[in-house]
Amino acid sequence: MNYKILYNLWRTKESATPSRQFKRALWQKLEQDFSLAPKINSAPVWLKWSLIGVASLLIVASFGTGVYAYNSSEVTEGTFLYPIKQKLEQAEEVVKTAPEVQAQFLIKKIARREAEKIVMEKRGQATEKLDRRIEKTIEQLEKADEILQKMEVKQELKNKKIRPQVQAVLEKRLEMKIDKTINKINSQIVPGKKQKSRVDH
Repeated sequence: MNYKILYNLWRTKESATPSRQFKRALWQKLEQDFSLAPKINSAPVWLKWSLIGVASLLIVASFGTGVYAYNSSEVTEGTFLYPIKQKLEQAEEVVKTAPEVQAQFLIKKIARREAEKIVMEKRGQATEKLDRRIEKTIEQLEKADEILQKMEVKQELKNKKIRPQVQAVLEKRLEMKIDKTINKINSQIVPGKKQKSRVDH
């Protein structure tokens, strides 16, 4: 194997490997998430660093394909890369222990599922399973909002903007449910009978 081929292989490997800046930024982000977490006791310290290691390993190891899978709405259930997307999401969720950070993660998770739903509907795919996942995440967000509300009363919230963001998502989902119910009721009304009822009155 000549030097040119070796050099090209090295360049390919370097381009597919996360940069030091990315690794450093990732580490700082993970440390920041944990710094916001409530300090209960010193026993789980070993677990904290283990979780950081697992999350970092999953994200960094899958950097090239994983970033595309994680961020692309085209990667939906049933596609080849969806398991990678799920694993990366699970790894990120593990380190989102602080209520404020967890709420931000859930908001992004809901947006990600809604984007996937649009793609699946365009493809003519069933979305019932995805709808259940969205509702489950909404329930998690509602519980997170209850915790944030208590923290807000105690003036413990560091991110003052997070509650309005959470409430906006919850209100949007409620409006969607109301619209869906109204449309369902309207679809069951027979136009002829409705017209006759108006004439009688």
